[in-house]
Amino acid sequence: GVTVAGGNGRGCRLDQLNHPVGLHVSEDRSIYIADYQNHRIMKWREGCPSGLVVAGGQGGDAGLGVDAGLHSLWEPTDVTIDASGAMYVADNGNARV
Repeated sequence: GVTVAGGNGRGCRLDQLNHPVGLHVSEDRSIYIADYQNHRIMKWREGCPSGLVVAGGQGGDAGLGVDAGLHSLWEPTDVTIDASGAMYVADNGNARV
């Protein structure tokens, strides 16, 4: 197999993941990852050594606790992108999509 995202130990840097649980592969082969314990959604473009935070993970969501606001995630478990480009996140800890 080939590692396409993460692989640099567990952590919160842009080249690391911490308990990735759900993912979506887009038409351009970008991978969107629900990074559960970092409370964020990461986007990894094909061939890139690091990802980009596209939801959550802003200013240390992990310390804010459950229901920290609409832009914060708490233990996201899945992500998908529809044909129009809208992102849907299963935000487990906040009990919402």
